[in-house]
Amino acid sequence: MILTSIRRLSKIFTVCRGESRRAAVNFISIFLILFLAFEASAFDPLRDPGKLWEAQKESVKRVTSARVILADYNLIRKDFPEIRIFTNEQVDEWLIRNTAFVSKEQAAQTQVNDPISTAEDYVEAYRPREYRRAHVFSTDTGGLIDAKGTGSVDPSGGSHENGLATLGDMIREYIYEKMIHAVFERAGRYDTVGCYAVIDYGFSIIHPDGSRSRAGTVLRQAHVRYHGGPIGRRHRSQATVLPENLQLEMELFLRTLGITSSVAWFDRDLLNIQGAENGAVVDFGSFLVRERFSRPMSFFYDKEGNVRSSMAPDFIMSPRDKNFIQPDLNLRIPFNIWGYSQTGKPDPKLDNPFVWSHQLAEGLASGHATRADAEQHVRNFFDQEPVQKVLRSIPRSCKSILK
Repeated sequence: MILTSIRRLSKIFTVCRGESRRAAVNFISIFLILFLAFEASAFDPLRDPGKLWEAQKESVKRVTSARVILADYNLIRKDFPEIRIFTNEQVDEWLIRNTAFVSKEQAAQTQVNDPISTAEDYVEAYRPREYRRAHVFSTDTGGLIDAKGTGSVDPSGGSHENGLATLGDMIREYIYEKMIHAVFERAGRYDTVGCYAVIDYGFSIIHPDGSRSRAGTVLRQAHVRYHGGPIGRRHRSQATVLPENLQLEMELFLRTLGITSSVAWFDRDLLNIQGAENGAVVDFGSFLVRERFSRPMSFFYDKEGNVRSSMAPDFIMSPRDKNFIQPDLNLRIPFNIWGYSQTGKPDPKLDNPFVWSHQLAEGLASGHATRADAEQHVRNFFDQEPVQKVLRSIPRSCKSILK
């Protein structure tokens, strides 16, 4: 596939002259960087449901109004060689056939969502331990797909208790995973649990204040979450974040680029990097691009798995420490693209990826935006030359950054 694409781009190059040729060179460079960043993940997805973490089987219902709005076809074909010959349209059909479901409890009520259009039959899915609003689905060609926002067994009014996820949040999650993966791949260290696709469910979530947001789900590589202790022996209260030393190492590297995983909490930033057993990062809702860092760092969870107290004196690094990292002026992700445009304290609910992704979701729900708009939305975050310059400039080993 890549050879065919390169040949096509070479033909474009050979017929260009002058400024057109220079533009073609820039275009080809951007294409190759993006293709190599998005082509594949080193993460080896789980394919055996018997290895899922204490998974329970559940009956789920097919959502007949669902549609794919974003898909990483290269990653899908890498992980599922059984469908490598499928066209993109056939891959979309395969995704919907195998993953467009919600829990039967979610479909049975209309307190936290509009009526859901479902098929009459039930399908079995897996809900691993700690999966409060997510499932893992077996595909009809073999292998597993993890899906977030697929319904709970007891839907209620809170944002995470309603069992669903907004389409805007899932688009943002997809975009952020692609950025962090591209950064990690360029640095030659770390990895992410890759996102396969985003699905628009075709119905809306009803929030406690009566407002509505389009519901969606993000499809990911199947994995087992990291946890403290062997499977079956971990206490339920313990967190699924990565080990503290690995979190800190990743956070310091990402801060060089102006990226943080931390959640602002009272007078500190709480590191919150969740991941799979092999250390690949998953869940990017708290990730944010900042211009500078000014607050002491701590961890979101203590060693017992409890959320840190606001009064706990367990800072791990202060802005006065010599190892406290600020964004490198030559490496930081462009703030005007990835940052937050609103005034006030940093908040991922106010950054450009969130705001623009939710605007896109509203457009998709109303019929004023199309899938082509969704694909362009993703390109808008990556095809800008300042972003490409950063990705080209990241040293091949992050050790050269963390001196």
